[in-house]
Amino acid sequence: MHATTVLLLLAAAATTASAQQLTMPLQRRDNGRKRTVNDAVRAAAGMRNKYQHLSKSHSNSTASERRAVENVPIVDMGPDTVYFSEISIGTPAQKFNVILDTGSSDLWVLSPNCQSSGCVGASSFDSSQSTSFNNIGDRLEISYGSGDVAGTTVSDTVSIGGLTAQKQTFGLITVLQAQLIGGDIAGLMGLAFQSIAQTQAPPVWKNLDNAGLLDKPMMGFALERHNGDRFTSQTQTNDGGVFTLGGVDTSQYTGDIEFLSVTAQNFWTLPMKALTINGQSMSVSGTSAAIDTGTTLIGGPSDIVQEIYNQIGGRPGTGELNGLWVYPCSVGDVKVTLNFGGSTWSMSPKDFLFQQYTTSQCIGAFIDLDLGDSGPQWIVGDTFLKNVYSVYRWSPAAVGFASRGSGGQQRKHW
Repeated sequence: MHATTVLLLLAAAATTASAQQLTMPLQRRDNGRKRTVNDAVRAAAGMRNKYQHLSKSHSNSTASERRAVENVPIVDMGPDTVYFSEISIGTPAQKFNVILDTGSSDLWVLSPNCQSSGCVGASSFDSSQSTSFNNIGDRLEISYGSGDVAGTTVSDTVSIGGLTAQKQTFGLITVLQAQLIGGDIAGLMGLAFQSIAQTQAPPVWKNLDNAGLLDKPMMGFALERHNGDRFTSQTQTNDGGVFTLGGVDTSQYTGDIEFLSVTAQNFWTLPMKALTINGQSMSVSGTSAAIDTGTTLIGGPSDIVQEIYNQIGGRPGTGELNGLWVYPCSVGDVKVTLNFGGSTWSMSPKDFLFQQYTTSQCIGAFIDLDLGDSGPQWIVGDTFLKNVYSVYRWSPAAVGFASRGSGGQQRKHW
């Protein structure tokens, strides 16, 4: 999902394992560039198309085995827009970087037979080399906004960290539109509920849970902040965050995790109860928000987004900024809070400011997104999620937030 924040798993050589937990060191690759207008435009377009497509398609939408908590590294590749990590597929295992996306539910990777421009230079899964591969053969088509993917459904063993899902259904992709994923990325792993899966198959986490391999029915994300406009030098690796499967990483947060029940088991959706900008309350009553690690920005109803920018002298972007919102940089720090029915969570002004476009114009991280009643009215991406520790629990279904801690595997860059 190029243009939205992309999460992937990168398995590191050094690990510390026990019967209950496997911990991997966290790395982040840095391409050394600043954010561009194209980053913002692609992020906005990707969010709009991704959710318009999915909401239309899904409007109604054993004890003796080792149970584990798996800590796996997230790599942030670029200016808070591409985070990644590693999975393995097949027998013997073939390793790939894949997007971790709580806003979708399908797993897919590229096929060597993909001839699309978006496949050039990317890694691919060679099914002929796997003795556990099975070709299901159903046609698969998925839209992610920045581009579409198409191929067939297959199954094989899939491992993440030290956990393996047997006979996992996924897509083997032969058509990939350009700019959907980058060169180091071979696919995407959806982490939402089965009800919105285009393959109609259980997601990887569900298969692992069904096999009794997870200690607790939850997963947690701690996302590191690396705003590209603040890069001072290019380094090969940096921290990007931590993804925990089967539990939470207590070193990444302080206090208690506050859980809120999801409104339906499709997206990880919560009621949006309150939103303020520089202390001014916006009218958000009756709306809901999908919590999406695979999206960079925050999208919401156009009338409310307009009111947000009215508070800071903002206006819709024009020309190459079409689809975005701009505001005077002279406004200074913009302070936003969100409430989903429990505590009120603050968002750093560093995250509201997506990019300084000119000396006087800044691009905001909120965009208008009108989905009506066919899906959640708000999409809350990494612009907010970098400010909290987020937990996704499937039994009973809820999303939890906690205040960020110092983080044993986390470093700040300012």
